[in-house]
Amino acid sequence: MASATTYTGPSAREMFESHTLSKEIIARADDAEPVLDASELALLKRYVTAPESKTEILEELGCIDGDGKVVTAKAQGDGSLVAYIMIQSVTGNDLLSDEDITELKTWFSKA
Repeated sequence: MASATTYTGPSAREMFESHTLSKEIIARADDAEPVLDASELALLKRYVTAPESKTEILEELGCIDGDGKVVTAKAQGDGSLVAYIMIQSVTGNDLLSDEDITELKTWFSKA
């Protein structure tokens, strides 16, 4: 889903550092400049609904091989912010807190 305008909100890095990513995703979901497009929102919903399935999801995306190792070129090159968040979680660097995941899960359940 292509946006007619260019995203001008805070960068992903800024949102990670300020712990505002989940709030920005929710606040901008119906905006002309959403943080995530429809396919990324669908992937995020799948992840926050069952965070324990992140490795399986990443395998399906080709970001983790059959041995559970991150396929670096694929992980960095596909441009998926949600895949990046899951990869970081698999490697022990959770970018979304439990509170963020709960907030997103609740929001998705109401959508």
